[in-house]
Amino acid sequence: MTAPEGPSAPGLPPRLVEWEGETVDVSARRLPDLIAPDLAVLFVGFNPSVMAALTGHYYARPGNRFWSLLHRAGLTPRLYTPAEDRALLDLGLGITDLCPIPTPGVADVPPAVAAAGRDALTAKIARFRPRVVCFNGKATYAAYTGRPPAGWGLQPGGIGASRVFVVPSSSGRANGVSRAREAAYIALGELVRATAPPFPAHRPDPDANQE
Repeated sequence: MTAPEGPSAPGLPPRLVEWEGETVDVSARRLPDLIAPDLAVLFVGFNPSVMAALTGHYYARPGNRFWSLLHRAGLTPRLYTPAEDRALLDLGLGITDLCPIPTPGVADVPPAVAAAGRDALTAKIARFRPRVVCFNGKATYAAYTGRPPAGWGLQPGGIGASRVFVVPSSSGRANGVSRAREAAYIALGELVRATAPPFPAHRPDPDANQE
């Protein structure tokens, strides 16, 4: 599957990549939100990676720990692959991004594009009312709120009726904080189970992939 295309971002030149025998403009590709009403957790990333845009699936870079961290936290019954991202909705989990434009890194996102994503994200949260909004990385949280998080984990206040949680980025570039990251995801899993979700709840697997 490939991601559908959308308009290129203002101020962002085409990013041409050879993929499956074709030349594609990665910056014009979009990942559809994985979202539904009353989710247990809505994960919010900064923006899709180039690999995610090419494959059409979230957190598709081989070095990204997102899928193993979900399993370690007991949020999935087994280790899922990026190609199974849409199956997360059956577990009460969703994924969206603050900025829909794929880039190699956060620094490549034009500030105006990131700013425009705030209102769009607020509207999604108000419409779908997830119990927890989990920001993947402090840069994502800071770009949305304009301030750094109060540490990892549950944040003071909320967004509408949703509680707010922050975990270290699942990117392979953040492996230097792997212990804190794993602990934050485990705490998120405990919070989800403590709120008695109407979705299948899974206990953490101590033998899940370790970092």
